[in-house]
Amino acid sequence: MRRQNILLLAQARHDPTARLEVGRRYLLGVEGMARHVPTGITYLTHSSLQGSADASTLISECLSLEEIVSNLQEPALVHAAQAGSADAQFKLAVWSCLRHDQPKAC
Repeated sequence: MRRQNILLLAQARHDPTARLEVGRRYLLGVEGMARHVPTGITYLTHSSLQGSADASTLISECLSLEEIVSNLQEPALVHAAQAGSADAQFKLAVWSCLRHDQPKAC
């Protein structure tokens, strides 16, 4: 792991902005960090980011709809859609159409 990533991980313990960046890097597997969705979600759902539209948007935009659903992140998808993320709004519309327990409005 790169030195700058180690420093970022240390900073993320106390800095929500750094925590967002670490979560993004884990979700995407970029900038020297291996892709690991559960770890990225852990960073982005930390209590210091509770209610953060940025964290919800990262989850909804960095993951496929399948990954969002399989990792039980539908609330993040809804929150990001309400915050104005077009990608989240599209994924939420598709998910709403695919859900079997909802009336078909699509």
